Amino acid sequence: MFVDTQRRIFGRWNIIDLIFLTLIGFVLACGGAAGGRWLFLSTAPLPVKTIEVDLVFSGQTRPELGEQLFDRKQKSIGEVINITGATTSLVTVRLNVPCKENVLKVNGLWVGIGSSVVLRNGKKTYRATIEDIAAEPRVWVHGLVRCLTVLPELALIIKDGDSQVNAHGRVIARISKILRDDVRKVHILEASAADATTELVEMQTDLREVLLSLDMLVSQKDGEYLFKGKPLRIGQTITVDTAVYSITGQFVQLTTLDGQPLLPSS
Repeated sequence: MFVDTQRRIFGRWNIIDLIFLTLIGFVLACGGAAGGRWLFLSTAPLPVKTIEVDLVFSGQTRPELGEQLFDRKQKSIGEVINITGATTSLVTVRLNVPCKENVLKVNGLWVGIGSSVVLRNGKKTYRATIEDIAAEPRVWVHGLVRCLTVLPELALIIKDGDSQVNAHGRVIARISKILRDDVRKVHILEASAADATTELVEMQTDLREVLLSLDMLVSQKDGEYLFKGKPLRIGQTITVDTAVYSITGQFVQLTTLDGQPLLPSS
């Protein structure tokens, strides 16, 4: 017989022990498949966070600005806070959902960048792909950018209001004001053949020195402000790419829009 009177298979293995070992193997296999996170073992619910998510909607149907969004159980989970352009399908929504790192839970499923998601409002159903997840709300900040070697032809076409947009047409940087546009001057040492001395002489160049007031849409991570994925720093080089030109300079000041220092003093 396969099972004897002591409930052993072939007289060797106890059935209860085999079931227990099988369960342990299943748990270890699932844990490895889950990347070692062991989310299914945790009984404590993950905290609900308010996050901003960029969605690319498929087809011609998309929600309107300010529209409330619901999950499959008709529970309100957020709203539309930004629509980029009149024809683009990029929509930014603010969601209140469980979130861990760059993964969020919608309709009972864990989804991340590149995942598909379904949102509803009454009888309307929207299908979209997650383009970006901002764990912290994005904010506008202000910077002063000094551009020391600007071509005169470029200086002529820069104007207040020029902006840079991302791949989906969303404005991420805007020149709010041109604060200074002067002739670039340099100082050189000029030697005198008569008395073998040198003298510091100021000379004008064909280049311009421009000071820009720049507003930027940034995200926050671990207490830092990131523009295009890079932390903002005084002295950091930045290039503003508009539809007509590119201009490069360095940050000499970084503040919030109300004038508070963006970075802690050293």
